[in-house]
Amino acid sequence: MTHQLHVYRLKLLFDAGNTNVFPKGFAREAVEVGPADGQSGPCLLLFTFVSLSPQEFTDWQTRTCYDWVVQRIFWIPALATPAAAEAATTAAATTATGVAVRPYAVYTGPDALRAAVRSTPMPPGPDGGCGVRLQVYPRTEETATAELLRDTVALDLDSPQYVLAIVQWPSEAVAAASAALAACDAEHVRLAKGHERQQQASLRMAEKLQAVADALRAGGAVALTETEMAAEAAAAEEAGREGLCAGERGGEGERGGERAKAVGEQEGEEGEGEEVGIGAVAGGAGGQGKSKEESGGGSRVGARPVPVLEVVAAIADSTERWRAATVRAALERRRVGQREARRRGVVARCAEERAGLVAALAAAQAVAEYSFGVVPAAEHYRCASDREKKMPGQLCRAAGKLREALITCTGSAALPPGLAAVDVGAAPGGWTQQLAAAGARLVVAIDPAELDPAVGSLPNVCHLQCKCELAMSSGGLAAALAAAGLTHVDYLVCDANAHPADVSAMLQPVLPLLAPGGRLILTLKTFGRGRGKDALGTELAGRLGDAFEPGRLVWLLNNTLCERTYVARRRAAAV
Repeated sequence: MTHQLHVYRLKLLFDAGNTNVFPKGFAREAVEVGPADGQSGPCLLLFTFVSLSPQEFTDWQTRTCYDWVVQRIFWIPALATPAAAEAATTAAATTATGVAVRPYAVYTGPDALRAAVRSTPMPPGPDGGCGVRLQVYPRTEETATAELLRDTVALDLDSPQYVLAIVQWPSEAVAAASAALAACDAEHVRLAKGHERQQQASLRMAEKLQAVADALRAGGAVALTETEMAAEAAAAEEAGREGLCAGERGGEGERGGERAKAVGEQEGEEGEGEEVGIGAVAGGAGGQGKSKEESGGGSRVGARPVPVLEVVAAIADSTERWRAATVRAALERRRVGQREARRRGVVARCAEERAGLVAALAAAQAVAEYSFGVVPAAEHYRCASDREKKMPGQLCRAAGKLREALITCTGSAALPPGLAAVDVGAAPGGWTQQLAAAGARLVVAIDPAELDPAVGSLPNVCHLQCKCELAMSSGGLAAALAAAGLTHVDYLVCDANAHPADVSAMLQPVLPLLAPGGRLILTLKTFGRGRGKDALGTELAGRLGDAFEPGRLVWLLNNTLCERTYVARRRAAAV
């Protein structure tokens, strides 16, 4: 399924015994496969001993509108009847190991899986083809499994005769090894990107500084001969290779100090080479440039690093500016070489580390447990590529919530003929449109805002552009019902964007018009995410009082993380 929380919600509906969604005898149990950890966890829901055929199961998905969350279906044949499996599980629970017996074949290790697949009959079809389409859970193992079975089955994605569904059952050892390998790969990518970023920064800085030096040299602003400039440039490169501090070469007085400041080493090697850091060499006014520690100068901790190009440009003497640019450019080129040497060592260590983690994962995979099943390709479930919660022709995606709620309550999204409904907080009209299309005789939409014109113009829709209190006190709602020969409504629904307490207060004026046996369907929107929302239903039931049967708080698959749907029914005879 598309999300672990969809698995969780569907299991809740199954465990609640909702026969409107799951027909009697649909399956023996529903099991979340894998660890459920908050909003992360398994995206696989295992139904054991399903009584439906593959085609019937697909039809069930379409009827319940759950096909938009189902990506794949894995058919695994059972080894025993439900009664036999129950007896075997009970017997196993009394043994020393206490390990429950699974109702399907389990193969330990890739070699056992390959041998079992090889021995499974897959006769050619009418056209002589016997190609196999492979689908694996978890999907991250699909490539490795395809390589494992490459010489065992004829893999065919385009026109397969069969679908081979393989499930690797969750294992703590495999999960831990996979997580460690993924974290290792992510760290290696981070290191590689950081190295590349630093290299590019140093190369850019070297180019900019060299361009400054070349411009000064070409413009004749350097008071040195070509031979002297060539000698100093060669000396700068040599000093860079030897790792010497460029700021310690000759030059006294203020000009030497300026040059030293411009070309000094940065304190942080991990920077991008664009600024002079705190540890830059700072020259004095009467001698060679000295470091902060050597000169005993005041602390510069917290000072803003000065961009290198600005420092170089601030040197008044053209010759000293040329020297500063030349030496610092050589320094940046030296850094590129140093980093590249370090990178080779890091790459070697990373490769060694990854090889160890790959070996650990292979060891865990060697004892992993697998199950598989083979079905004809004609029975293979194919999800639509344009799946979404929005129903075809609907105004907005919110309509999917009401459609699913109707199926959850009654087993069908269609309404019996002749029923009336009131939609409170209706704009722009998604729920109103859904009720009108479902077969309601009359849908009264109550909202001060405008309805979408396509909804407001429907023949069985009446829009009261006001609040509920005014709709009742003015007689507008009663008049709309009387015009259709009605006195009560059968459905009262609300998907307003309001706090649950405000929603119940909003509905109070209209509740008396809900007929005995009428249904109340509300979306409760909260300010927090997660699963602990059961108290919302209890609070709302208390506000509704004894006139309603105990309601149900349902986390529909169409609900967001912050929503729940409350459904209740008015008692046939009010207490």
